[in-house]
Amino acid sequence: ELLSTPDGGTVSIDWAPSLEKLPADATPTLVLLHGLTGALVDTVTKVYGYRCVVFNARGCANTQVTSPQLFSGGYTDDIRMVVKHLRKTLPESKMMGVGFSLGSNILMKYMGEEGDQCEFLAAMSVGNPFDMLGSCLAIERGWFTSRVYAPAMGGNLKKVLLDHADAFKNSNIIDLDTVRTEVVRMRQYDDQVTRKIYGFETVSQYYRAASSANKILAIKRPFLCLNAQDDPIAVDEILPRDEVRANPFGIMATTAQGGHLGWFEGVRDPTRWCTKPLGEYCAAIFEADRRSVSKTRARAHSEE
Repeated sequence: ELLSTPDGGTVSIDWAPSLEKLPADATPTLVLLHGLTGALVDTVTKVYGYRCVVFNARGCANTQVTSPQLFSGGYTDDIRMVVKHLRKTLPESKMMGVGFSLGSNILMKYMGEEGDQCEFLAAMSVGNPFDMLGSCLAIERGWFTSRVYAPAMGGNLKKVLLDHADAFKNSNIIDLDTVRTEVVRMRQYDDQVTRKIYGFETVSQYYRAASSANKILAIKRPFLCLNAQDDPIAVDEILPRDEVRANPFGIMATTAQGGHLGWFEGVRDPTRWCTKPLGEYCAAIFEADRRSVSKTRARAHSEE
């Protein structure tokens, strides 16, 4: 399903099952911000019978770019619009969010901005970098990450931009020729493209403002953070342990190994074991309060 944003942009959402197979009803809904969506969608829909909706950011999943603005790891207006659309479409469905990597950064920042008005009952944050400046510096200083991850991520972002260059040809915000000839690494891309699109004077200012670690204490819904201590991107030293500990709604679980969204088990046909505990947490949240959405809202208003 394609959705138009107020600035003329386009985002898309994927329904699983489709609305034709599972029409709008009170079935609980898990909203996913991209990353490892496939395995978790299978678990949540087939094992627990819930509905899943995958949010695809601008320019992602073959969504056409219709305004001079692309994906940003700290921009929350699009997910906010999507959640409002889902609430209108599914008025009696309990909703919960899960994000992976940069998707989890957007999710947690959104949760903090919404506070106790958030439509989500809870959230799961998986492989979240939390501190985007710290994450970028860690990638740049590592021997392997600086030679593999930085150019790979920068190349992917650059390809998305150039694939949709027509949307920017009449814009004076970015210089497409400079991007084509000079941008190789992720930080270079964010300096030449992302921070300019979103109105930041420096790339470091963008990274600091976009970091979800700033919003952890403002979250007023239960949330689970899952990170690996050997993650080369969401490095252990920048995890907001103090903030999660100080927030009574939060849990942070870390594993000694797992890399960036790895957590594989099995040798012959490896699978990601993290989908099982994430599915269990999702079910625990949805089943904790069996009242309808309208009754839950009525009680919240009466308590106010």
